Amino acid sequence: MSVRITWLDRAALLLLIAAVMCWLSATAAELRLGQATVSPGAVVSVPVTCSGAPGAVGAQFDVSFDTAVASAVGMAGGSSLAGHVVDQQLLAPGHWRALVYSTTNGLIAPGTMAQIQFAIATNAPEGDLPLLLGNAIVAQANGTPVQPLALADGLLHIVSAGYFASAALDTGGQLKLQFQGTEGRQYALEASTNLTDWLAISTNTIVGGTISLVETNVYAFEQRFYRARLVP
Repeated sequence: MSVRITWLDRAALLLLIAAVMCWLSATAAELRLGQATVSPGAVVSVPVTCSGAPGAVGAQFDVSFDTAVASAVGMAGGSSLAGHVVDQQLLAPGHWRALVYSTTNGLIAPGTMAQIQFAIATNAPEGDLPLLLGNAIVAQANGTPVQPLALADGLLHIVSAGYFASAALDTGGQLKLQFQGTEGRQYALEASTNLTDWLAISTNTIVGGTISLVETNVYAFEQRFYRARLVP
């Protein structure tokens, strides 16, 4: 007996496959490293969050990064834990392994599972430092891993220290700022609404120890951050 598959059958099968893939995507557990903006020489905490993993009681993951730019100086449990132990081990320079477990099989709730502290080198250049996740396992009480498990790497945005400015409106509705810097050096004035994406305004040379900036169209945006970045 032969079976004839019509185009309607094929379409129904494709729709079923698509629905299953969407369901898997929607229900996949995720382990995510956060992002942060930090200056050279500073210490910053980056969250590790876990979501979509009901029944999870423990986890393991590795974090890798460039040791010429940063070092991991500590790790603490987050708000999603319930009496869990958080441990870490240096496997190699720039390669840390973290272990989260519970002696009573306490559940890991969705949210921040851990906070990793990074110390940024004082001579770190401006730019982005990737924080790479790997070898991750999220486990249930019976020892079986939560699957599928998606991983999302983190990022540190490193910006020059000491050249941010607060701002205030004067009586004429203008925004006036002053930046201090090294006499005779050039600084790029930039603005941002999120401390990640920066818009170039102008490049100025320090004269008399300061750079002045006046913004007249201050009502065209809700909030802006400003910085003067030293031009190499």
